[in-house]
Formats: sequence, C-alpha cells, structure tokens
Amino acid sequence: MNQPMIGLHNALTAHPAANFVGRLVTFAWRCQRPGAINRAIMQGIRFFDIRVCRHRGLWYAAHGCVRINVDPVCTILNIARRVDNPTIRLILEHGNPDDCRAFISLAQRLQATCPNVRFIGGNHKPTWKKLISFDHDDIGDTAFQCVGSMDPHPLGRLIGSVCPRLWTSIFRRTDPLHEVISDNPAQLYDFLI
Repeated sequence: MNQPMIGLHNALTAHPAANFVGRLVTFAWRCQRPGAINRAIMQGIRFFDIRVCRHRGLWYAAHGCVRINVDPVCTILNIARRVDNPTIRLILEHGNPDDCRAFISLAQRLQATCPNVRFIGGNHKPTWKKLISFDHDDIGDTAFQCVGSMDPHPLGRLIGSVCPRLWTSIFRRTDPLHEVISDNPAQLYDFLI
C-alpha cells in the first residue's frame, strides 16, 4: 500500500477568532495548534483543508459560525509558493447565494493563479452542495476525516463537537504521521502537528 496523503483538517483554525464570541469559545472550534501550518510544511505535509466565509466583502477563514482572523487567500498563495504540488481542500463554510457566486469566482481565480496546487472540494458546507468541480479533483468528498465531530459513537461525537482537542487526546491513540490509521489515500486530522 502507498503511504496515505496526511493533512490538516480545518488548517486555519490555528489562528485566533475575528469575532468576540469566537474568542470566548476557542476550545470548541480550534482544530489545530498555533503555528501548525508552518510546522506542517517543515515536516513535509502537503494536504490542507481550508474553510472560508465572506464578511462585508472580505474573505476570512472560518469554522462554523466563527470567522478566523487570517486571510485565506494569502495563506493559500503562501502554501503554493512554499510547498511542491500541495493539495488544498477549499470549502465555503457558510454564506448566502451571493457568497456562493463569489466563492466560485475566488476558486476559479485561485486555480488559475496557483497551477501547482491540486484543489479539491468546492463544496458549500451546510449542505455539502458542490459549487465548483476542480480540474484535478480525484479525491472529491472521499477524504477520511479523523475528527471528533464525525466520531461514530455518540459520546465521542459529543466530546469532539464540544472540544476537538479533548477528543483528540482521549480517542486518537495513534500518531497518523507514524502509524497508518486508515487505508484511505487522503486523510485529514485535527491537532496533527
């Protein structure tokens, strides 16, 4: 079996919230430690899950209703510059029909600007409706996500939804960088690095 492509789930949650409520409940939405993207790049990680939303015409990273204080476009351009042939799963976390149209335009521009990046996803999260099909997306929605909010057991799912870090420390007993957890060729993890 080939080594799976391991990546950061909700990679931009390593940054602080842009809204007050998000800062109050960081424990409930943060899925990566601060500095995770730089550490991941230095360790050879090439797979990043990036969720975005639009607020007052500007793009932000997002997780649920939390806007994250980082420019996702600059981050994607930085990853494209620093990583050989990265894969970025780009998801519109939430938004209205105008945001969906703007997301399609953003995704097309990023795909044209970053030819070395394999973009996958293109979904609108609340319904997972496909907004754009990327040219080289051979993964689609099949990536394995080792995250608490998707735990098949109700108690694990509850803990993972309330505090992803706690779920990771209690339920994920293996290190995906050193041990194969799933045979899926594309795998995303909370608190990977």
